[in-house]
Amino acid sequence: MAKQSAGAVQWLHSGEPHAAKNPEQSQDVQPSNFLSNNFHWILGSASSSRRAFFEKFFGSTAFHAADIDEKAIRDPSPEILTQKLARTKAEKIIRDLTTDKDNNHKASRLFSQIEEGGVEIGATRPTALLTLDQVVRFRNEIREKPRDLAEARKFLESYKQYPDDWIECVNGFCVSVFIDVPGCSSSPSSSQKDETEADQKFLHEQQQNSTLLFRSRAHGYRWTSLHSSDISRVRRLPLSDEKINSLLALTDAKTLQPLILQSAGGFLLEEICRGGLGTDIEFSTLDEQYFGDPTLGIRGLPVRAIENLVRGFFSTTPVGTKITHVLFDMDGLLLNTEDIYKQATIQLCREKYNKEYTHRIREKMIGRRALPAAEIAVRELGLEDVLSPEQFIKERGELMDEKMKEADFLPGAKELLYRLQRFKIPLALATSSSRPLMMIKTTKVRAVFDEIFGSNIICGDELDGKGKPEPEIFQKALKMISRPGEEVSPANVLVFEDAPTGVDAALAAGMKVCMVPDVELSVGLRGKATMELRSLEHLDIEQLVT
Repeated sequence: MAKQSAGAVQWLHSGEPHAAKNPEQSQDVQPSNFLSNNFHWILGSASSSRRAFFEKFFGSTAFHAADIDEKAIRDPSPEILTQKLARTKAEKIIRDLTTDKDNNHKASRLFSQIEEGGVEIGATRPTALLTLDQVVRFRNEIREKPRDLAEARKFLESYKQYPDDWIECVNGFCVSVFIDVPGCSSSPSSSQKDETEADQKFLHEQQQNSTLLFRSRAHGYRWTSLHSSDISRVRRLPLSDEKINSLLALTDAKTLQPLILQSAGGFLLEEICRGGLGTDIEFSTLDEQYFGDPTLGIRGLPVRAIENLVRGFFSTTPVGTKITHVLFDMDGLLLNTEDIYKQATIQLCREKYNKEYTHRIREKMIGRRALPAAEIAVRELGLEDVLSPEQFIKERGELMDEKMKEADFLPGAKELLYRLQRFKIPLALATSSSRPLMMIKTTKVRAVFDEIFGSNIICGDELDGKGKPEPEIFQKALKMISRPGEEVSPANVLVFEDAPTGVDAALAAGMKVCMVPDVELSVGLRGKATMELRSLEHLDIEQLVT
């Protein structure tokens, strides 16, 4: 890859070149009209960097920071930790709004701040609060804001020492949507006296369900929150000893405190890249793919992930769509079979045909039924004259069938199945594997599959038409778990998938989809799912089904 001249920085995602862009010049990025046109937004953050981007993408200058003890909330998983922190920040701001102390003056002051920021409380568009938190994961170490300059130096020196290792900026975010509740105010009014019986019943039900109502003079509201996470990655930062010393010397203009102590992981992207160093920085972020700016998630505002969550759960109703039925893919999602496929295919191609089974070919095959996937492999490897797709399947099967009998659950999968069972959510399995192969793969986990899915399993060789990315397999799976005569809205169905073809199939069926992609999957094949997680362990399923 050619180096850029001094003063220029070339952005890359997953090794593919993108138009050169400097993080200081991201003002040309187009904002998300969906977010700004459909909601009045409040940002629950004190970060000046987040606030600048928030106004651009969310169309609002309404800000209110939550004062919480972040050190009191701990978790070994950065994905779970940041979600907990984001949710706690939201709850703190909402508690500020719900207080009745001092005649609700605190809430009134906050509403005044919000309305001055351009948010019209009680308007036709629902009001949404966005809270976030970020930590950095580097070489399996979780890094929050540095405790002191010595720790900040240690962080920066490690990025310089290991430039090819990814710096993962893990963003937890929480979206809380407020709905105007008729007839609920801080003091009796004519609107309250004229409440209909239906209004009174609605309010009573919300109070019985412990739904938070907050009041501001003439308005009452209830809220629904959802939280998720995003991982934005960067590596090959242009860090010299001189640059590190200059970063440590920067101070906040208001507090005169070291600026680097305010940044998770101890790095300030704009300052690191200021002036450029003739280097290639590499990014892997959803925001670059969809907005042309790879720095949004790095700076703590993962716009694409937030938009997907809001679009999926709040676009049809401001109270949030609840999930009533759940469908699962199997390979690479519930079971660790993808590595077995990968190793067997590499072995076959290399040892027998002297060909390299590349990541690019694998991405085209993943999630498809056996024959279409084999056709892709034979064609891409240039083996059409010596090997048929059917023979490819047979020869690879000889290498992996016994290994498939040892396939086991991936982290979080078994626990998620049992949690959904406790909530009495109807479940089905929709796998591209043939029925005989599915039986081989589930040898070790058969007892759990029988208990959870029973007969609610549809396989790739039982379809009338094409497999994924066509929606047929998920449509048939939903019919399996729907009661006779019941019309289940696809909007209330959540599909769990790891493959781009499966995501496309679920979306084509009108369903929501949670993607758990392979860590090596190109960022260009991601970003469509309603939610995207590194592992099933990181999902708080209760928020979606209760």
